[in-house]
Amino acid sequence: MKQNKIVNEHLSENDLKWLVDDGVLIDMHKTKLGDDRDYIVVSIAVNDRTPAHDLGRFIENGIYDFADVEVSPATDEQGRYLVYIEIKRDADAYAAASGILKDTGQLTGIEQWKFKTIGLDDYIPFDEESFNQYVITDPAEYEQQHANNGEDSNINPVKESIRSRLKFLLNY
Repeated sequence: MKQNKIVNEHLSENDLKWLVDDGVLIDMHKTKLGDDRDYIVVSIAVNDRTPAHDLGRFIENGIYDFADVEVSPATDEQGRYLVYIEIKRDADAYAAASGILKDTGQLTGIEQWKFKTIGLDDYIPFDEESFNQYVITDPAEYEQQHANNGEDSNINPVKESIRSRLKFLLNY
């Protein structure tokens, strides 16, 4: 006799506790949907592949307005998978990011998130005031501020990391 197995996939409160980093990166990665001027990329680091995919599916099924959710195919330098959430760069960006992090906090036990973005060397508390101070939500302003950032001036740390890894691999 053949048995039917029912797979019940859902996440409950604190299921991802100790697996998700409380520091998120904002605007530190390029959008895959179009121009960086139009989308803010929020990246959440997760310690393992399966929980990262679980978190990605959880966010995709949420109620907040986002353009895309994707999990990195490989790990970062610390061996973590990144969940990328692309949010429209507009006046509602903080509400979307805040709502997603609040819901994610239910799974992770994280009550106070912190973030890092371009121009910040360290993580700071994620709140509306800090977000509005450091994250550009107007596409025209973003384009104006980043139009003058040529390859020769202040290379982005992420770009520099990729560049040095490629240089190493080419010389290997």
